[in-house]
Amino acid sequence: MEYLSSKNKSLRIFTCGVLGVMLLLANFSSVWAQTKAEIVDCFDYYKFNSVQADISSASAVLPAGVEASFTATFHNENPYPIVGGSLYVKVFKKQADASAGHRNADLVVDQFFALEGIALDARATLKKSFAWKVPAHAETGEYSIASFFVTNKKFNLLGLSFTDDVIGNSFDFKIEGTTGGSIVFDKNAVTMNGDAYRFAAFPPRFGSENIEVQTIITNTTRKTQEVPVTWKLYYWDGLDSERLLTEKKEMYVVPAGGTQPVSFVITQNEHSVYYLVGELVYEDTKSVIGMRAVRTGVNNTRINFPSLTKYPLREGEANSIFSCAHATVQEDPSASLKLSLKDSSGYVIHSSEYRGAITGDMMGLKSNFVPAKHYDNVTLYAELYRGSQLVDSAVMPYQCDAINPKYCTPRPYVQLLLWILIAGVIALGVGLMVINRRNA
Repeated sequence: MEYLSSKNKSLRIFTCGVLGVMLLLANFSSVWAQTKAEIVDCFDYYKFNSVQADISSASAVLPAGVEASFTATFHNENPYPIVGGSLYVKVFKKQADASAGHRNADLVVDQFFALEGIALDARATLKKSFAWKVPAHAETGEYSIASFFVTNKKFNLLGLSFTDDVIGNSFDFKIEGTTGGSIVFDKNAVTMNGDAYRFAAFPPRFGSENIEVQTIITNTTRKTQEVPVTWKLYYWDGLDSERLLTEKKEMYVVPAGGTQPVSFVITQNEHSVYYLVGELVYEDTKSVIGMRAVRTGVNNTRINFPSLTKYPLREGEANSIFSCAHATVQEDPSASLKLSLKDSSGYVIHSSEYRGAITGDMMGLKSNFVPAKHYDNVTLYAELYRGSQLVDSAVMPYQCDAINPKYCTPRPYVQLLLWILIAGVIALGVGLMVINRRNA
């Protein structure tokens, strides 16, 4: 009986210790419940052109062949931070014919990501520099460089990267280059299925038929030249390689002082919007054209800009997660949008889901919550489904050291202490059981 009593006592100590540790762990774990997102006005929270990216340079006259340095001054006009940002730029050469420039914007001679991984605190201003190598064979003329700001390489906060006329901030400069001619696409001669394509207008609409894009290459040099042309077909826009559908490279021979017709046929019809980019290379210069086409019979659903409304998360302070979404043609009745906010350990802080119709107009979805404690490193996940099929997603990381180091709180060794406590309780229980058996 003495043995049984001692054994029971050891088990009680061990059990109480384990339960105590479990309760302690529960206190540190995230307790959450999924809520239903409410429908709100998207544009009460998402503001187009709400991040400015002013571009400047020490000189407005650039010699051909030099590496030009530019400064981008970012300003976040939003009351919440911007994360996962990128500066995309297009370099334009001004069209000689102003009316052609009005219809089709200026000539694109380069486009690229100038800066990536940008985080901006709420209402904050940030300066960063980048370089552009002025081609040695660039023609003398008037140029400009225009900014586009996106997050997650898909959400537009300044300008529309798939257009040449809806741009952000720009900086005008002159290139002192060559006068010996060039080889470029004739941007003003582009057609789709025989109709003139306008770069400064809404994209043309088609059914399921093939779409033939045609233009001509002009050679104003004194020599016949063979030049490569790369065609890249994307759905929606060309910022993310994951949206690349087809890539094709062709060589064309263009006579001195002459032209050469070129074309590309879009046969795909499973997406609602296609974006075709043609890039021609002559020596170290480029000529770029980007054309959009809409399939009227195809309906896709898209996420647009998920975000927190406040950061960092403060214990007991009301906060919200939100996202916009839209269908591309008509209402999608079978959609669902899931938003999950997790801490750095992967625990869910808050989760919400909307099930119902996603309209053709941009709609907003928001879910309110009150954090149980302070968080400075969190990640917002957005997943959009059509039925059971995942059709779009986004990951938005909020890291205090990137947004503003003053938000970073000291890291106590809580996890280490918990594991030491767990190990101690287990060792105590095992030790007591061993002692009891020996005494028996």
